[in-house]
Amino acid sequence: MARREVERQYTDDAERQYTKDERLLCRLFKRFSGCATVKPDSDFFALGGSSFAAMVLAVAARQARRELPLDLLFKYRTPARVAAAWSACPAGAQTDRRPTLFMLPGLGGDNAGLAGLRADWAETMECVLLDYPDWAVLAAPGFEMDDLITDIIGRMRQRGPPRKLFVAGYSLGGFVAWAVARELAKTATPVDAVFIFDADMRETIPTIVRDPFFVRCRRILRNITAVVRAGDTNQMAKLAAEFVGYRLGTRPGLLLWLTRWRTFRLPTSFRYWLHFALGSQFQANVVRRWQLNDPAAQDMLGGTDVFVFRVATQTTEEEASLGWQSRCARLSIVAAPGDHLSLLVQRGPGSLHDIMARKLAELQ
Repeated sequence: MARREVERQYTDDAERQYTKDERLLCRLFKRFSGCATVKPDSDFFALGGSSFAAMVLAVAARQARRELPLDLLFKYRTPARVAAAWSACPAGAQTDRRPTLFMLPGLGGDNAGLAGLRADWAETMECVLLDYPDWAVLAAPGFEMDDLITDIIGRMRQRGPPRKLFVAGYSLGGFVAWAVARELAKTATPVDAVFIFDADMRETIPTIVRDPFFVRCRRILRNITAVVRAGDTNQMAKLAAEFVGYRLGTRPGLLLWLTRWRTFRLPTSFRYWLHFALGSQFQANVVRRWQLNDPAAQDMLGGTDVFVFRVATQTTEEEASLGWQSRCARLSIVAAPGDHLSLLVQRGPGSLHDIMARKLAELQ
């Protein structure tokens, strides 16, 4: 028997000792870390996995019908430990009676900064990601903000009644978190506090595609040419996916028809960025229509503490409140270092991470 065949048989025999989840995770770790040998105790990041590879891996896990939030991967890191976490917390099961912090991401869904916050606070409370439905759901005819709020509240209630209930939202997720809290204020289980990370209520969420078709085509093709010359395949996949996704995003009828053809094998990076582009397009559209057309978007949220974290560069009174003073009866404004993109990853005294950790401790 050839040496390669012997090695393959040995590997197959070893993998038979793994659980089903461990086998799935080993295959995913091998695929996205670039390492040829992965065992249940192999650390994804020690194997060479990056933050971007972790985000693509999470999408691949979802396609395999398993949810793998980034904070779970960052915390447990190995197939064996992630599989054990899956087994210990089946979908929809209530894990404990600690305070629960539900977190809503910005455009495109979960990101490494938000996952880092959830991982840091996981020891003191149950931190749950409430990502948005798939773009095919958001693009369905008649799907509006009320449907999104109902979907999110339904998933929150699956966790069971917590001792304390907090909701946080980053960027676009800040608008959704406020709308969810306002809806829950009408029920017997209101939110104890809302945390909004750099979401400006004064600004209407813009449509993703602003430029005329040919102007955008020319710019994207020019950028693709530049990255092809540079040999950056990930950036090339991102630009190509944006070109396709944002154009198709204006044709939801065609997109819904194309969902029948999900068996097409597309490059992993392109598939990830296409999913990101389509998700961003329809998330923004749902919130924008709500801001422009729904009178409820102008209501006041009373009886609930709302903490708005803004970047420290905004100085005037109007800028400091980001327009939330007309929407929240009990509002606190907190300035934190960083810009819109770095706000979530800053650490140290005075950072969002430091201030919010103290606020959460006080509220508990």
